Formats: sequence, C-alpha cells, structure tokens
Amino acid sequence: MLFRDWRFFLLLLCRLCLVMPAVAQLSLPTVPVYSHYHSGNSDLPAEQIYKIHADANGYLWLATDRGLVRYNGREFRVVKTGRVEDFVSSCMAGPDRLWLFAYSGHTVGVDLNTQKVIRTDSLYGLSRLRDESKLLLVGIRKDSLLTLYGQSKRKVVRVNLATCKSRVESRSLTESAAEILEHYRLPQYWKQKLLPELEEIIRRNYYGLGVKDSFITLGGRIFKTVPGKEAILWFNGPDYGIRASIMGFARRDKDLYLGGVNEIGLCRIRNYFSDAPASHTPERLLPAQSVTCMEQDYLGNIWVGTRDNGLFLFPASESATLGYDKEHSGLYSDKISYIGRFPGDITVFGYGDATADFFLPQAKAPRRYVLPAHMDIREISHVERTARHWLMFTRTEAFRLDARKDELPGALLPVVLRESSMDVGYKSGRPCNNIFYYISSNTFVAVDTLGRINRCNQARMPLPKRTCVLPLSDTQFYVGTVRGCYRNATLLPYLQDVQVNAIDTVGGQLLWATNIGVYALPLNRAGDSRLLKLVSAGPCRVIKHDTRYVYLHYGDELTIVDNLSLWPVARFSSREFPKPFRLNDFYPDKEYLILAGNQGLFYIPRQNLLPQVPRTPVKAHVLCSLNGYAPADTAYNCSYEKGLSAIFKLDVLDYRQSRRNLSCRVLKDGAELYSDVDLGPDGMVTLRPEGPGTYQILYELKSGYAVRPRILSYLLVITPLWYQQAWFMPLMVILVSFTFAAILYYIQSKRAKRQQAKLEQKIYLHELEAQSLLGQLKPHFIFNILTPFQGYLMDGDKLKGLDYLDHFSGLMRSMLQSIRHRYTALGAEIAFIEQYLQVQQVRFQHCFTFSIRTSPDLDTETCLIPSLLLQPLVENAVEHGLIRNKAGGRIDIFFESKEDTLIITVKDNGRGLPPGWDIKPDHALAIIKERIQLLNKAKGTGVFRLTNNEENKGVTATIILAKDNLI
Repeated sequence: MLFRDWRFFLLLLCRLCLVMPAVAQLSLPTVPVYSHYHSGNSDLPAEQIYKIHADANGYLWLATDRGLVRYNGREFRVVKTGRVEDFVSSCMAGPDRLWLFAYSGHTVGVDLNTQKVIRTDSLYGLSRLRDESKLLLVGIRKDSLLTLYGQSKRKVVRVNLATCKSRVESRSLTESAAEILEHYRLPQYWKQKLLPELEEIIRRNYYGLGVKDSFITLGGRIFKTVPGKEAILWFNGPDYGIRASIMGFARRDKDLYLGGVNEIGLCRIRNYFSDAPASHTPERLLPAQSVTCMEQDYLGNIWVGTRDNGLFLFPASESATLGYDKEHSGLYSDKISYIGRFPGDITVFGYGDATADFFLPQAKAPRRYVLPAHMDIREISHVERTARHWLMFTRTEAFRLDARKDELPGALLPVVLRESSMDVGYKSGRPCNNIFYYISSNTFVAVDTLGRINRCNQARMPLPKRTCVLPLSDTQFYVGTVRGCYRNATLLPYLQDVQVNAIDTVGGQLLWATNIGVYALPLNRAGDSRLLKLVSAGPCRVIKHDTRYVYLHYGDELTIVDNLSLWPVARFSSREFPKPFRLNDFYPDKEYLILAGNQGLFYIPRQNLLPQVPRTPVKAHVLCSLNGYAPADTAYNCSYEKGLSAIFKLDVLDYRQSRRNLSCRVLKDGAELYSDVDLGPDGMVTLRPEGPGTYQILYELKSGYAVRPRILSYLLVITPLWYQQAWFMPLMVILVSFTFAAILYYIQSKRAKRQQAKLEQKIYLHELEAQSLLGQLKPHFIFNILTPFQGYLMDGDKLKGLDYLDHFSGLMRSMLQSIRHRYTALGAEIAFIEQYLQVQQVRFQHCFTFSIRTSPDLDTETCLIPSLLLQPLVENAVEHGLIRNKAGGRIDIFFESKEDTLIITVKDNGRGLPPGWDIKPDHALAIIKERIQLLNKAKGTGVFRLTNNEENKGVTATIILAKDNLI
C-alpha cells in the first residue's frame, strides 16, 4: 500500500493545500480608504458641518457654522448670501433650489442652475413675520402649501408658494409631532410608540429627525414612504444595538452605511441587502467621530459631515480597495519597505527596522522575524527563497535563515563568506538556475544552493559602479552601471552615458529602466541600437511584470504598460490617492496591485487602475463670466461692444485629485483663433472677442492614457448692434456715396460748363494755328522740291529729270499720307525723311551723306510722332548748313528711347549758327518751334533746342517728346 498510515496522507494533503491558490488578501481587519478635509489640510473654512446636499449638476453644498460652502471638486468656496454673520444650520433642497435656514432666523435661497442667491425672506413675506427664530427641523409640502417646523417652537410657519405669502400658526409640540407622523403615514403602532420620542426631539434635540427623498429618519429608525400606502420600517437600529439618533445613511451595492452621533459614528453593515439579518454586524469605520449628516453624490461617493472634524469622503472607486495598517490590522509598522510573494502563497512584508512579517494563507496573525542588524540602514530591502534557505537583506547586511518543513524561516544561521572584503548588502538581483545573483554596493555576488555567499567571477571585470543585474544563464549576464549597460564585459553601443537602475525581459523584449526613461529592444537583437525604443520617459527605478502588464516605478508613481505593444495604458500616483502616501514597493497579484509605503498596505483592485469607460459619466461644466458662471448654461447671447471680454473656466466634478490634461481651442465662425494645450487645473481662458460672430470654446479633457479625450463646448454668440449689422454699412456707403455724387455732380457740372466754353475756344484757336502751320509747310516744301526739276528741264537733261520726278512722286505720296493724319508712326516718318534726303542728294549733286539710326529698345512701329515734324529741320540742315561746303557734308539723325521720353537728334557738320542768330518768324525752324509749342500747350510735353557743335562745326538740333503722349 502506497500510504502506510494516515499521518503520511494528512501531511501530503496539507502540502497540496499549501500550493493551491489562496485568497489574495490578508486575513486581517481592513481599514477603509477615505479622504479627510478640514481647515488644516484644505481650504474648507469650517470644522462643523450641519447639512450636505449634492445637486443635480454635481456640485456639493455644505451648511456650516461659517455659512454656505460650495465644493466643485477642486476648491471649497464660501457663497456670499448677503448675511455673512449667519450660521447656516439646515437646508431644504428641491430639484433646482436650495433653501437655507440660519440661527439668526434669516432664510435665503440659492438657484442651483445659476448659483445665484434668492432673497426668500422678502420673496415669501417671511421678513414681515414676528418670529425671531426660524431654526428648521423639517419642512412638509402639500400642494403649494409649505409648513416649516422649528426646534422648541410652539408654532409653525405656513408658506403659500403660489401667492408668496406667509403666516404663523400656534401649535403645541404634541400637535406638531402628530402632524408630522400623520403626513408620512406611519403605521398606527409606530405612531403611538414614536410620538413621545418625536415630541422630545422637537423640544430639546436638533438631531434625530430627517427627511431624504422617500425616507424619514426618526431617532435610530428609518422608514420608507410608499405613495398611497403606509410607510414601512426600512431599518430598525435597536436590532443592531444602535439606539442613538441616525443622522444619515447611504446604500452602496449590497452594503448599508449609517452615520450618527455618540457611539454610532460611521458604520457599515456588509451585505445588508443580500444576506440574512442574523449575519449582519455593524463595522465601525469612524468610531470616534460624531456624524451630523451624510450624502451620496451621483458617482456613488459617500460624504460624511462631522460636528467638529470637518468632512470625510469615501470614494466609490475605492470601495473595493483593502487597507491594512498598524492600528487596526496588526501590522508591525505603517512604514513598509518591501513586499514579496513566494511559493505556498507566503506573503512577506519588510519594515524599516530589520523586521519582517510572514503571512500564510488564512492566518490571523503573521510570523514575525527581527534580524540582528547592526548598521544604521536597517530597513529590509529584499527577501529571497532558495532550495534550503531564506535570505534577508538590508542595504548593508545579509542574513540567512534555515527553511523549515512548513516553508517558513527557521533558526538564524551565520552567513558564510568566501571573501571577507565583500559588502553583502543588497541593491538588485535575480535568481537563475538555483543560484541567486545580486549586486551589492561594491561587488557582484552569487549565493549558491547551500546559502554560501561569494564574489561572482564577473565581479572581477573592470566595470564602472554596478547598479543592477539580469542573469540569462550561468555565463551570460546583463549588468547595469552608472555609465551604461554591459553584456558580460562588453559595453553595449547604446545608453552609454546614462545610469541603468533595473533590467528585465518581457515577451522577448529586453527592458532597461534608466534615469532618463525606460527603453526596450528585442532580446535576440540586443546589439542593434537601431531597434532601441523609448517606452516611457522619466527616471524609473524598478521594473516588475505579470502575464499582461509591465509596471514601472517612478518615485511615487506607477506607469502600467501593455506587455505586447509596450504602450502605456494607465498611470497611478500615490500622492493623488484619497489617502496620500509615499510609495516604497509594490507587487502585482492576480486580483490586486499591492502597494506598500508609509501609510501601511493597500490592495487596489487591478480593474480600478486600468482605463475603462465609467458607468456614470463624470459631470463637467464650462463656466462663463458673462452669465455669472452658471453651470446649467452651455450657450450665451450678447451684443458686441468695445472692450468686451469673457472668462471661461472648467469644473470637472469627479472629486478626485488626479492630474488631468486640459487643452482648449477657440473658434470664430468655424475658423480657429488660437489654442492652448497646457491649461491650469481650473482651465481658465480669457477671450477678448474680435468683433461680432459665433465663438465656440472647445475644451479637451483627458485623464488617462487609453481613455478617449472628452470634448466640452460652450457657444458664445455675439450679435452686432443695429449700426453694426451687415446691411448697415453698405446702406450708409450707398447713401453717402449718392449724396456726395449728387453734390459733386452739381459742382462739376457748373465748373464743366465754364471750362467747356473756354476749352472750345482754345481748341478752335489751336486748330486754326495747326491749319496755318500746315498751310505754310506744304507750299514751302513743294516749292523747294520742284526747283531742281525746273533746272533739269532748262538744261535739257530729260533722263535726270525723269529720275528726279520719280523720286519726287514717291516723296509726294508719303507726304500726302502724312498730311492726312496729325500723327504718324516713327517708322513711316523715318522712311519719309530717308526719301527726302535721297531727293536732296540728287538735287545738290551728292554733296553730303546721311545716316539714320535708332536705339535697339525703340519700337518704331508703335511709337507715334507729329506728322512732318522733322522735314523742316532736315531741310534747314541741308540748305543752310551743307550746300555751301560743296562736298564732305554729313547729316546724322539718331532716335533714342530714354526712360519715358523719345529723344530725336539731328546733327550736321555745316558752318554752324552765327553769333546772335535767332529763328525768324517765316523760317522753317519757326514752324517746328511753333508745332512743339502747340504740342506742349495741348499735351503738356515737348522740348526743342538748337546748339552749335564744338568749334562751330555744325549744328545739333534736339527734340524731346514724352512717349506716354505719343502712344
């Protein structure tokens, strides 16, 4: 038989049970996770909270001894109601209005949509009542009649909400109590039993009577009203030992939370709505607090107000988080430096003074070990399990304990050192092939299966100061140093100037945690620096991972990275936790992420850390200063005026102090004006509109890596005034233009008539002058040309006469064409002058030569000059300057374009002009001068001058005309 006795079988069964998966959390009392707000750690102005109300917009309103306080998830702000001396004692809440009652007797209302104050004393006629105190206990509304019951009052106040009139009616305390019980339709049994108790509450005690939705609280009992039926007993406090007054309650999933004065404090009854009443036991969450009120907001967060200790928040997101500390759970200390999990589901916690706790599954108390550490640095930095021993390390010392049969450490054994000069304190290490390799402050250490500590062979390599190690085999190591990373003794060709803090392998990727960021590289391509990838920036200390995620430790933050994509998916900051703490170590479990710091332990469900779509969308409001920062408005219309400006803010009502990425874009009529990608916590943006238009303010809110950003918009429509409308300016332009045109037309018409008469007279005279000049020009020209022909006939030289007559006929045709037009093309004029000079050469027996040149940039076909302008000038050069030389005469004609002018130069080498010479009235040059003057008079341009050449060898005639007046 395999099992010879039952004891062997029982021992085997125990071992099997030890290796089975155990419950992730510890079997110790837990501590709830909450945030505590008071005047010492926040801007909450009061320690005494009377009432709490969470409105439909997500804001929290507190009635305190310093007045009304509003909380927007970011700051507590006192709402000025006009009577700052009032202590707000209670409040009544409607769907969109909050009614406040103060000790001084004054009342005031607040519109929850606009957050503006309403003067209810004057609105409902309460200020005219002779009632010095209106301290409210409860208000009962029936149709439009509201009845207010005050403490220790033998009268009630009736308010007609329809007519806005109030009156005071006398009532005894018994009548008031009976009226309240009757209104809420309590069963007859409870009416008789609770009537004296309610009468006593009205007479003496402010606590003990409350109405919330369809529930009424009387002392230690809660009744639920049912429309058309009697109220039912929903919770009976005496059944659970609760006899003091209940001030508030809330339901979260299957649990019931109760708050009250005296011994109640804040307690929780787990599974109240699912388990049998016999298993219900109140769990004290705030046993030392006197709770005055409770409220549950739209996210399920529970807010607890106290008499003299401020405000407590129990976040719904952390309701499944398990907390453990020294006071409530029995830990050795709240300052935990190390977390480890080992086979057999043994959980180990190391503390700051060389103490470690070992927890077995389902154990009510840990096994505690105190190490005989002698150095100043005594905190446990690492615990390692080998085949036969347990190893515990501080930063400067190492300890070895024998492994017992129950897997826990046994007796403390001496540490066996191969070399006495070794520093055996722990920095970073990793087991490989039953050997534990780690880095100490001065060497590379290996611990064998017998627990012996010796310097590793790789420690003798001349490397910089070592910081971490990753053994892949007994012969291959990655060693991180303060100056890069080494594979055995070879420095890797990347990250050479950075400090490597941790090395790990995940899914075939090699990860380095450095002082500048976390980098990844395929393990099989570790020598190829081109494949190096930045996973996350910032100084990282520790890398840990499980089957799905990699956890990167950055100071007091954790970045969670997906194993496959190596892409960050979530972030956790211990400083933004409801109970802030310093993060020392962490361990990823299947269900929880276990965090250790200076506030004990926190088992946070992993799904709380990963990005997910919230069940209830977070309320957020874009606030505008133009409408008084009313949260219910998403648009605003106004008229444009000079100096108009608007301030926008963003309230995100998730009640978490988490870091958010806020950016904003401002659009006008669909076009972007400007954007800001790094806004402050309040998202404040100042807009100075650039004229009328439709402005859209778009906020982009992002609070996680993988969560899509949320877009919030506000529409600001700025309409122009009547004189700024689009039709106004065109109409005014048309009217002004029409008026101006009419006046101008009248003035111009009168002036034009006068100028027209003068102009017609001048034009008539100019035309006469032009006709006179042409009349002088034509006979003079023909007479001079026909003189040689007459000589040929008299000499009997018919051939020369016929040849000359042929040239003369061509010249006459050109002349007649020129006379037909006042202006002629420059090219035609040049051709005419050339024909004329050829005729003159024949006439004077070739006693002179000539040349006609034009500048290259002059277009002779498009440039116009007055007809027959140059002929008299050339004629004068021939007849008065050259014919007396008999031979060797020369005429040079040059046409030049300079800027916007045409310059014509006629130069001869004749005898020149005698001293004192002037143009005679009947001379041919006088005709040219008069034509130029006439042109200057009509066109405003024209210059003509004659000058002698050097040493009186000929004359140069220059004519300057503007090309603009010739084209």
